[in-house]
Amino acid sequence: MGWRGLQIAACGTHHLDASRRPAYAARFEEVLKFHEPGLAPVRLGGLAWHVRSDGTAAYPRRFVRTFGFYEGLAAVVAADGWHHVTTEGNETYLRRHAWAGNFQYGRCPVRDFGGAYFHITPTGDDAYAQRWRYAGDYRDGIAVVQEEDGYSSHIGLDGSLVHGQWFVDLDVFHKGFARARDEDGWTHIDMHGRPGYARRFQAVEPFYNGQARVERFDGALEVIDQAGMRILELRAPRMAAKQVLGTKVLLAGLPGAGKTTIGAGVGSRLGIRVHRLDDFRASLSDGTIAGDYLARAAFLRACSQSGPAVYEFSAAGYHRIAVRQAFRESGDRLLVAWVDTPQHVRHERLSKRETSVPLPDWGIVPGANDAAMEDKLRSDFSDGWWNRQPGWTSLRLDGCLPVEDLVEVIVRMVLSTGAMS
Repeated sequence: MGWRGLQIAACGTHHLDASRRPAYAARFEEVLKFHEPGLAPVRLGGLAWHVRSDGTAAYPRRFVRTFGFYEGLAAVVAADGWHHVTTEGNETYLRRHAWAGNFQYGRCPVRDFGGAYFHITPTGDDAYAQRWRYAGDYRDGIAVVQEEDGYSSHIGLDGSLVHGQWFVDLDVFHKGFARARDEDGWTHIDMHGRPGYARRFQAVEPFYNGQARVERFDGALEVIDQAGMRILELRAPRMAAKQVLGTKVLLAGLPGAGKTTIGAGVGSRLGIRVHRLDDFRASLSDGTIAGDYLARAAFLRACSQSGPAVYEFSAAGYHRIAVRQAFRESGDRLLVAWVDTPQHVRHERLSKRETSVPLPDWGIVPGANDAAMEDKLRSDFSDGWWNRQPGWTSLRLDGCLPVEDLVEVIVRMVLSTGAMS
């Protein structure tokens, strides 16, 4: 039979044919798989070479180590370093390297004796002048390289950057997408280096026929489409309230920003309670000034209690000073997220609300103070007003993004910024 049907025996000393019988009589200390044009690396007595399908040597030379043939060349280790040989065992160039990979698309990654990586051509010449901290195999003419600062990008066959975007970690492209990790987690990027969606994950697999399995930061497993939308959940979240002990989340924003929907999602994902000022109004206020202050006092009491929870509050009026003080009294960490949603979107949402809460008549037309409140939110977040306590963090969220993405951002920050117990 031909070499293509040969398999490595369980003991690793020889190859077997399709009938699970030895393909030849010889035995070695180690054998590797057969590769085109029908040669396999073997090792015996501290020497290494390649054999044909009948176990006979393909050439008389011997090396310290041999590897499979790719594009007609095989990486070998000699006493003076790594290089490549032909199927006849002849070296293809005189240079030696500290390490050498396999040829793909006429390029091979190597490491010089100074620790730098780059790619060479089959003649042993540099494929380009640049040196990298690390360089991987080419796939479809594109390879991953890492700079000295630890960030990675993609290069073409001539060494030029494909898209110029840099990531904490990176994989080769597979069917138009590459796994990429930025400061917030793993995602998939297109050929332009652009993430396909806003969500980030603990881990992602390559897309398979338009879908990919991913692991969220709360330990849940999902299958997502190329837009990052969940198709189904494969495993429930593994993170519980005890794992975010001592962490509070305050959702700030004007009425209609989307705080309620986002808060419910965050509370569900983290397994913690949600406190809404409007809920206290609904249960404690009678529409009078005194009733409203009673509801506010109950909300402040909830803010000052220790333990993880989600809170909703506009954070744009004078009352925000008391709220901030109550959070300080709790002694917990705090993440303040401003849900910044355009006015026309907020007004459209408010017009569709079917429920209302009892509010006192302050003599102000609804929405008249929106601009001033929005300016206060912007200046507070710009000046770090919510960051002045150790362990507190603030961020702005684009309220027009999908709720699922915004929930993911908040959950990720709670679980990955030292907020876990």
